[in-house]
Amino acid sequence: MKALKRRGGFSMVEVVVVCAMTLILSGIFIGYNRTSGKQLILYSEQSRVIGTLNEAKALALQKFKENNSQPDTIICAYGVRFDAVNGQYFVFRVQKDMDDSVCPVSDESRREVVSKYELDRNVEIVSATSDWVAFEAPYLKVSPVSGARVTLRLTTGGFSKTVEVGTGGAVTPIAPAAGMPENYK
Repeated sequence: MKALKRRGGFSMVEVVVVCAMTLILSGIFIGYNRTSGKQLILYSEQSRVIGTLNEAKALALQKFKENNSQPDTIICAYGVRFDAVNGQYFVFRVQKDMDDSVCPVSDESRREVVSKYELDRNVEIVSATSDWVAFEAPYLKVSPVSGARVTLRLTTGGFSKTVEVGTGGAVTPIAPAAGMPENYK
């Protein structure tokens, strides 16, 4: 009797199992990559907000050093206003008259918008301790006095990032507490 030769190759069941496993793993990785992409957008927006706050601080110091071209008014502060409803934030400057003893940062009629920024459509402002923060030259006095904290979140929910302006004018991202998941803050 002749021995039957076994043909090389894979059986149909083996091929189907490998294809199914490949599809499952591909689905997991594609979903993970989309989440990572949205997190990158959130980090990017957080960096833009920090940069804008630092820009307002720098402008406050710069304008203090320059001679003002209008002798009857002085630019006494620069700040950032957050509009959570429209997903925007603005750099503004505050002018005071020569006879004013304090800078009227809380008077909205004295604020003039210098530049406007829009958040990415995947990011929203979910909370702010104040809808504005201002830096008064020459000592970069922060208004409101308690500082400010702004939280950005993905519109799909989940991950969020917080930026804080301390009472001394330091602009810092807030990291989650030790042992807390990244999306806690």
